[in-house]
Amino acid sequence: MGSKYWKNIILHPALLSLPLFLAGCLSPVRNEIPLASGSVVEKPANTNDTRLVIYNDSDFLAFGMDGSGRINVKLNGQGVAQVNIGHYAQVIVPQGKYQVDLVHLDTATFPSKHEIELNTPVSFLEIFATITSNKAFLVSRPPPDFDKKFKPVKQATQ
Repeated sequence: MGSKYWKNIILHPALLSLPLFLAGCLSPVRNEIPLASGSVVEKPANTNDTRLVIYNDSDFLAFGMDGSGRINVKLNGQGVAQVNIGHYAQVIVPQGKYQVDLVHLDTATFPSKHEIELNTPVSFLEIFATITSNKAFLVSRPPPDFDKKFKPVKQATQ
């Protein structure tokens, strides 16, 4: 068997596995809305504002091994944070309607857009990656053991 045969045996599997190694290499979104600190159930000082807690509850077995469960989050086109599985970001924003843009990278880039309306002092937005998109749901309270299951994202340095 010639060297061309062996080259094909090695090259083809390497090229086919390349997308798996590139999966999850999503560049973090630029932080344009300041992240809030403090308790996730603490009401904001201004009664017209909402503390929005965005937490990533993606399936770790499906999206955690290769890092493809990291989701970039934008509100009305402004970057919030890249939220990894088991992490959360919180922001203080005026109450009202928002467009939430989510992006995760697996073997391709999967963007999605979601409309939400914030009309309570504290809101929780559960986000998670799916095979071909992302999901986002406003929920009335955090899941049980939130403080044990989720960690805050680190504020990116500009």
